[in-house]
Amino acid sequence: MADSVQIKFDSSRLVASLTRYEQSVRECIRPAAYAGASLLYDEMRRRVPVGKKPSVIRRKVYPPGLLKSSIYRYFVNDVVNPDRATYHVGPNKRKAGHWSWVEHGHWAVTERDHQRKTRKGFIGPVKKRWVPAQPYIRPTWDGQGHAAVQQMKATLKARLAQRRGAK
Repeated sequence: MADSVQIKFDSSRLVASLTRYEQSVRECIRPAAYAGASLLYDEMRRRVPVGKKPSVIRRKVYPPGLLKSSIYRYFVNDVVNPDRATYHVGPNKRKAGHWSWVEHGHWAVTERDHQRKTRKGFIGPVKKRWVPAQPYIRPTWDGQGHAAVQQMKATLKARLAQRRGAK
């Protein structure tokens, strides 16, 4: 009667299979992230408010539709972690510097006495009014964040199934 049991297991095929699967996942992550980012991009462009006339904020004129045209979707090439696919979706802050005033609201000066200007600024009556917020970034995430995650999962699953069927 034997007093020991010997089991042999060759893991080379399992390791090779896992390595192929890992490579497939790496190649499918970016299209999945793009699918979610596209959904959020389209929703944000739909929600961003567009005025009927140009806005003047702090002596700068912002034409109507500038904020909408500044919404972007950008892939961030991560050197530290190349297995990660990151997309930024939001307003271009250089192109439309007033994005936060629209998102959060702001005080607007409605009337000044432009005739009485001194070194320290304007002298005379200054009337301010609160311009209420017209949020579009947070409602985009609240409305479509879950759907974007589901879209990414579905795209990843479909791409992996497609790759598995091709091999």
